[in-house]
Amino acid sequence: MNSAPLKLAILGANGQIATEVALYLSRHTDVQLLGFARSRYGTILLDLASIPSFVIDFANITAENKALLSDVDAVVDCTYPAGQQQKLAGLIESNADAVMTCMKRGATYIHSSSISAFGMPIDSTQLRNYRFARTSYARTKRTAEKCVSRLAERHGLQACHLRLGQVHGVLQSVTGQFKTLIDQGNIISTGDAGAISTTVFCHAVAEAFLCAARGDFKHGSITTVVSQDQWSLETLFDVYRDITGTSFSVSYVGKPEQQAGDGMVSRLIRLGTPFRNVLESQVLPLIPGVIPKLKGQYRMQSAKRDRAASVQSTHDAPVFNLVGNVPGQMTGQIKSSPNETLTAFRKIETLLAQTLSAASV
Repeated sequence: MNSAPLKLAILGANGQIATEVALYLSRHTDVQLLGFARSRYGTILLDLASIPSFVIDFANITAENKALLSDVDAVVDCTYPAGQQQKLAGLIESNADAVMTCMKRGATYIHSSSISAFGMPIDSTQLRNYRFARTSYARTKRTAEKCVSRLAERHGLQACHLRLGQVHGVLQSVTGQFKTLIDQGNIISTGDAGAISTTVFCHAVAEAFLCAARGDFKHGSITTVVSQDQWSLETLFDVYRDITGTSFSVSYVGKPEQQAGDGMVSRLIRLGTPFRNVLESQVLPLIPGVIPKLKGQYRMQSAKRDRAASVQSTHDAPVFNLVGNVPGQMTGQIKSSPNETLTAFRKIETLLAQTLSAASV
């Protein structure tokens, strides 16, 4: 006798990752999908693909949405609210609380987090787990992970956090950027060919969501989602050669060199930038004589970064890759080999084309 399909709700279903995940899972006969977005405009593609979708207002969840959420086995939260940085963690917490209030006890809340939560500086190319997050985004993600676990415990739910690597796929902007560079025939990449990639394709993210929904991860666990075994950069570009049918070459620029004149003060400024507000309010008042120089250096560094960003915006800019072995737990056996990835990519491509073609008739 066949078991009942897994009932899975996706919050923020209009996002790039969530939409592609939904398309991939929509052909799984053992999964029953529901998509939720903040506006009907955001659910258009899901509607065209015949995936049941609904508008949700986290501040005022309707009786219909409450009934739907109370019947699911798992919720995948792919949302990230808009607003002032200092208020985002609170918004994430209140939205999650509103949804969890509707869910049945024992269900699973899957928080889609980011590999950025390991806390690397914004310009770092090496994956590493920092005790103190170097960006406000990482701090927000870490706070959200703690809040979600605490709320789930209060509501009698299971919770897990999936830190996604750099996600590639049919609908993903990074794949569009890669294809543009490939068309230009000018691929320059940070790292080297054998460097360990932290990338993952969208179908493998969907597989990880299914693992979480079926209870493969402990409550409160943090699991990183990257292709298994972690691909090298050379493997990543080989997959793109198969996807595009193009024999392009790649020039690897290795590790970025420290800029000339990047002295101690400049390095301190760079390290301190993520903590600027704390430094200005708590530390600098104790050493007022240093304030003018530090602020001047900060302005100079900002100008240099802006100028560098302008130069790097051309097609000669290297593809940025975050590389390195994942600290901590990774997903188990998900379908993420190069062959499985190419097969899944083609299936999603075909499904998307069929969906758009039917809509134009």
